[in-house]
Amino acid sequence: MPRAITAAEEREALLGAVRNYASYWSTQQCTSREMCDGLAFSILGLIDGVAAGNPSLDLVVRPHPDDKAYCEKNGENWHEDGLVINDGDAYLHDDYYKS
Repeated sequence: MPRAITAAEEREALLGAVRNYASYWSTQQCTSREMCDGLAFSILGLIDGVAAGNPSLDLVVRPHPDDKAYCEKNGENWHEDGLVINDGDAYLHDDYYKS
């Protein structure tokens, strides 16, 4: 009977995909920089959900509870807890080469 995928199963699927990307990119005939860029682009595409059969994943900021007070005291900006950095139309793999 069909059931929801567990967190452990999804975690292993994600790690398996990253392992496969690392294996693939380690065999490519390109510069070290191109290899690293290719691996980064592939992993970001996996997070964005553009890899076949994989859902998108949210990257959520979870700062330490004391960070806001520390940053305010030091005149620095802080991260709000729960901020999703790749929501909406933000595709990290596309933005990787734009910046």
